Parts: sequence; structure tokens; C-alpha cells
Amino acid sequence: MVITADVALSEMFGYATDMRSATQGRATYTMEFSRYEKAPRSVEEEIVARRPAKSSRPPNHQFSLLALI
Repeated sequence: MVITADVALSEMFGYATDMRSATQGRATYTMEFSRYEKAPRSVEEEIVARRPAKSSRPPNHQFSLLALI
């Protein structure tokens, strides 16, 4: 069986272990880069909140985060 899907890289961590456990070590998988996409707003807010404040940063600094798909 072959399954093809577009999945965010962040969702793939632990996948190999789960898949091999479910198939008693017989399954394999491959990944290849497809594209970047804008990160969800909740992810952007979390990253910005964890970022250390710098007084030299201009006010209302705007940027977009991209997610690896």
C-alpha cells in the first residue's frame, strides 16, 4: 500500500517510530520538500511571545512565518 499526503514537517516528528511499531518494523517512508506555506496565526503568536524583547526593534515590526510542507 502506498499513501501520498502533504503534511507539515512539525507533524512528522515521531511518525517513523509510530509507523514501525504499528507494522512490526516492516513499513518504510520517505519525505520530500513540497513548498512553504504561511504558518497559522496561533503558531505565529506563540513564536512571537517566546521571542526575547529587543529595544532596537522598530515598533509594529511585521513579518510572516512560513511552515515547511
